[in-house]
Amino acid sequence: ICTEQLSRRLGFKVGEELIRVVRVRSLNGSARQVDHGYFLESIAKGLTPEIAADSIYGYLEHKRGVKVMASRRTVSVELANDEDCSYLDLGKYNCVAVMESQSYTSDGILFEVTHARTHPEIFHYRVNSKR
Repeated sequence: ICTEQLSRRLGFKVGEELIRVVRVRSLNGSARQVDHGYFLESIAKGLTPEIAADSIYGYLEHKRGVKVMASRRTVSVELANDEDCSYLDLGKYNCVAVMESQSYTSDGILFEVTHARTHPEIFHYRVNSKR
């Protein structure tokens, strides 16, 4: 259930039911990214660990009929916190790249907020602009 604190932090409405998903992504056997995701339960109903290990968006689009319309992303660099250090093999690094994503359905409903915290050795940010 979305609390007032989560509502302020994530943008969901107080009282909405959420599904929390934490996924650790590895490269060559070394943990390099941890995703902390919150999904609106009414949209992601039936989401299981097996689905999350494969493709959440594939499930939402092909099994639940969700049309993903847009997402907004913010990229920053933060000092690593204790949780980052427990999940990621940071070695000599004391920071992580953080990409916060807010995703919306074609009806304009916020259905996902994810904070992806990535090891600095593998983080790359590329933007393609077209006029």
